[in-house]
Amino acid sequence: MALLWAVAGLLVGPFLNLAIYRLPRLERLAAPPVCPRCRAGRPLYSISAVVVSLLGEGGACSGCGARPGRAEVAVELGTGLVFWLLFLRFGFGPRLLLYSLYSCFLIVVFMIDWEHRLILNKVTYPGILLALALTPLATPVGWGMAAAGAAVAGLLFGGLYLLGYLLFHQEALGMGDVKLSVLLGAMAGFPAVVWWLLLGSVFGAAGGLAMAALRRGSLRGFIPYGSAMCLGALVALLIDPSVLLS
Repeated sequence: MALLWAVAGLLVGPFLNLAIYRLPRLERLAAPPVCPRCRAGRPLYSISAVVVSLLGEGGACSGCGARPGRAEVAVELGTGLVFWLLFLRFGFGPRLLLYSLYSCFLIVVFMIDWEHRLILNKVTYPGILLALALTPLATPVGWGMAAAGAAVAGLLFGGLYLLGYLLFHQEALGMGDVKLSVLLGAMAGFPAVVWWLLLGSVFGAAGGLAMAALRRGSLRGFIPYGSAMCLGALVALLIDPSVLLS
């Protein structure tokens, strides 16, 4: 069953890649597949980067010879891996279905922010509404705690956003990061959102320090913080913090 759910993740991955590519470019998600380089029409199977890669030269675009990038393959394999790990932790049930859906949102936000430094309202706003409605139905988190998680995260990151303006006269965080924190709060509820945001901060700090060391520059401009928050949330879904404290 875990392997079957991993296969389900592999099948979902190509559609996440479509969203990752098309949403920042304001393209229709339901449009037929086309080559991203020359815009020539492609067969339906070509939406899967894994399938095209396995086909070798036969999977390349007939117009320009373009092939899927490593990021597209990583998204599909990563989605399958996350689905598999979620099944191992929760087994089949409502929480697995819900957290698999949440992982799809997180992967899309992670990749778009990583590639474009954008956190899109068309992803976060529907995600917040879905999380506030679905988290209490499929998890032990009640309606009040889901709303409290969204409020606490929004107030915390909104405060950091304002503090950056007051102290440095510029954004310490983007407004997209604030909206993403509200989404994570609605997904996790209170107090679990604290664990989610803590992990995101750790990944953001570690990534920023590593990139600054490699580039021998300052920390400024190097951290796609939304991506770090999404990575922290994905890890939090897979790890029970009580295990680390035992």
